[in-house]
Amino acid sequence: MAVPLRKAANGNYDYVPQPYRQTVSPIPGKRLAQRQIQSKSSYRSTVAFLLSTMAFVLFLMGISYIFVKAGVTRLNWEVNQLTAQNESVMMENERIKGEIASKKSLDRIEAIAIQELGMIKEANIQYMVLSDTVVSEGKMKPADTVEEIEPTPGPMAAVMDFILALKK
Repeated sequence: MAVPLRKAANGNYDYVPQPYRQTVSPIPGKRLAQRQIQSKSSYRSTVAFLLSTMAFVLFLMGISYIFVKAGVTRLNWEVNQLTAQNESVMMENERIKGEIASKKSLDRIEAIAIQELGMIKEANIQYMVLSDTVVSEGKMKPADTVEEIEPTPGPMAAVMDFILALKK
């Protein structure tokens, strides 16, 4: 047996080598063969256990990856559905805004008043309003004479005048 020896400072060895003890087996070489068989079977079982454990862990990782991808896909689908719904609501809002704008227009209000409410459109009558300040500043001249129109007596007024004249 080869054992490395190291000398200490005082020249003595650090440890004392022990002689190799041999075990006596009834059948020479059989114990060694059993030990090799046991070590091969334990090695194989250990390797099989490690491989099966690794396969199981990889399987779990694959399943978790699939679940994560499925969740992401479901969320993307929901986002697409909400985007489409949002676009349809925005288009409906634009349509309603256009409808409101068309109903607010004066031409549309006039058409509704004439058709649905039975109102009659008057002829174009233009009015001119002059304030006193415009006349006093000399921007316009007032009319010189204002003619007052006296009402013409009707037939009933003539009858009343005749009765009053008789009583006098």
